[in-house]
Amino acid sequence: MGRPVPREQPLSQADADAARLAAAFARCLDVSLGTLWRVREDAWRDRLAHYSGEKRDWHPGLSVRTEPVLSPYEMIPLLFGSSSWTGPVSVRGLTRERDGRSLTWFGRKVQPAYFPVPEFADARPFPRSRAHPGELVGRDLDRYRVAVNHDKPRLDAGELEDLKRWARSRRLLP
Repeated sequence: MGRPVPREQPLSQADADAARLAAAFARCLDVSLGTLWRVREDAWRDRLAHYSGEKRDWHPGLSVRTEPVLSPYEMIPLLFGSSSWTGPVSVRGLTRERDGRSLTWFGRKVQPAYFPVPEFADARPFPRSRAHPGELVGRDLDRYRVAVNHDKPRLDAGELEDLKRWARSRRLLP
């Protein structure tokens, strides 16, 4: 008779819960390299030293994360973007409010700001209309401090290559 074949032990409840949560994050929250976000000014002020903000609702953020999110305790690195100054990484057509040819620049503030996963996934309910109490009013940024940039959710292939080249030169990517 041969040796008995060892059987794999079933996952513990905690391991199974962690695996399910990791799978849910991987399917539902794409914060991969090159995804674009709208970040409220108050969130930037909380994360960037010496940033006083502007009289705007939001500024763009560009993810430089390379791994999928596996837990709600992780941090997502975002580069600050602006159209009022130039930087090493340019993105065209970030919003529909401005001409589709307008440029937004990232990378002038070399170090990314780190945002916790709940900033992307923890939403407050939309406020109710005062005139029509059954109706909800508001925008994503009224609920989330970090929201998907629906106008352009990710960089195109050329912009992504520029980001990778720059991020490697700054040792933000392997």
